Amino acid sequence: MNLNLLKKFCEFKSVEKTADYFGISIDDFFGKIKQICEELEKCNYLAKKNQLSNLDTTLTVFIDGASSNNPGSAGIGIVFMQNGEIIKTVSEYIGEKTNNEAEYTALIRALEIGLDLGVKSIEVFSDSELIVKQVLGKYAVKQDHLKRLNQKVLSLIDKFEHFEIKHISRNLNSQADKLAKSAIEHSGKQAHK
Repeated sequence: MNLNLLKKFCEFKSVEKTADYFGISIDDFFGKIKQICEELEKCNYLAKKNQLSNLDTTLTVFIDGASSNNPGSAGIGIVFMQNGEIIKTVSEYIGEKTNNEAEYTALIRALEIGLDLGVKSIEVFSDSELIVKQVLGKYAVKQDHLKRLNQKVLSLIDKFEHFEIKHISRNLNSQADKLAKSAIEHSGKQAHK
């Protein structure tokens, strides 16, 4: 009824005519409008809560990939932060992969999620010196399976207005590391916050 009430009100442009059309009092009409506004406000609040606070603010991302036997059971961990607060984490099992494949997969997922969130600027931190330097073009990518992953990363980077990737020590990447290892421990189960 709420949608029909709004449609008729827009059509009639009159409270009296709309209330009369539905056989309700004017007080009931305003009660329904109040209810509609409260529902819209609640939906708007939830939508805003699930979005970034400011799409122009740089999204900071910590990534890690782990493989149990290199190759072996592998997982990725990603921590998304904005304005110093964690806004999302990802812990995902990715099957049998090498450690480098897991690291690249974490970067790819982070970039895809960043694009889904609509951010224009992203800054990525990884404890994999190899991946960081390959993405920056400082190291050559020699293995074919990594070349494909590297090309995927570069194509995703092109979709951002601003992209940075930096190498950090393992101790500064402990949250992403725990998420990646947790994904392996829970083999196949995904956990998203």
